[in-house]
Amino acid sequence: MQDIYQTFEFYKILEGISQYSKTELGKEYIANLTMLDSFALVKESLDDLSEMISLIYRFGPLPINNSANAIKLIEMAKKTGLLTPRDLHLIANDVLTLNDVNSYLKQVDVSYPRTKDKIARYYDLSSLEKEIHRVINNALAVDDHASERLFEIRTKLKKL
Repeated sequence: MQDIYQTFEFYKILEGISQYSKTELGKEYIANLTMLDSFALVKESLDDLSEMISLIYRFGPLPINNSANAIKLIEMAKKTGLLTPRDLHLIANDVLTLNDVNSYLKQVDVSYPRTKDKIARYYDLSSLEKEIHRVINNALAVDDHASERLFEIRTKLKKL
């Protein structure tokens, strides 16, 4: 006997929606969606969707570019204590994307309280992004000037 997910071909719907996601995290979120089990949840979700559609029509799409899943990178760092320069670069770019979304939403007036409430939960990580880009260069390597000690070591190596 088919369950309701098969009857409504829910997984095909999720595949279709996933094509519009620009981020790994968005695709993962979509893949884990389930049907809402109460009228109140459906109404709340529809209100969120309605507000977001209105916001996008009025101010244009949110400035979200392709993004890595910084959460996975951070979880990996918790386990191993290591991140590559590329990983740090990806995290910094996700912070920049979040800052762009925050700037976009600052132009939005109070007629979008649901959206503003959700974004208010995010922290300003600008200092983290600046520090990462200070120590990781454009070639995705640790910059010689990341610390004085590293600069001394690399200078001595070059002389040798």
